[in-house]
Amino acid sequence: MENCHIVTEKVLCFLVKDNKILLSKKITGGMIENRYNGYSGSVLSGETPRSAAVRKIKEQGGVHARESDLDKRAIVDFYYPHAGHDNRRVFVFFVKEWMGDPKETDARTEPEEFDFNDIPYDYMAVSVDKEWLPQVLKGKKLKAEFVFNKDVDVVEKRMDIIKEFDNTAYA
Repeated sequence: MENCHIVTEKVLCFLVKDNKILLSKKITGGMIENRYNGYSGSVLSGETPRSAAVRKIKEQGGVHARESDLDKRAIVDFYYPHAGHDNRRVFVFFVKEWMGDPKETDARTEPEEFDFNDIPYDYMAVSVDKEWLPQVLKGKKLKAEFVFNKDVDVVEKRMDIIKEFDNTAYA
């Protein structure tokens, strides 16, 4: 989007298996409190999106995943020019192999399993998840951009299905 720049990088990780997805709710704080989501958080200084994803899966889900187990599915940019939020780039990963059993942690509720066709989009962390996540669940990779107004309503959006990510620009 023109005249917008990314301030923070985040990761969003979904544990998926057999056309089912695990979702949990953030227990306290932030825009997504008590809303379903995958494991998510900021990419810290010195981290790559992949290493941040492995860290967040461990911290929030109590399971271990390797960077090689992460399948990058989307890059979603969120722009808030008038809403008082930082613009952010979210790297979305699917994880089909992990070690341990996902559990409740200090940050997240016990994960719940949903069929791909029965995801509670109205109770998801971000209202636009229902726009891009179904495409990713169908196996597509995409880049998306959403611009929000001061009331955090979408005023502009773009979604491009891609074959592969440019790994030099998008770790």
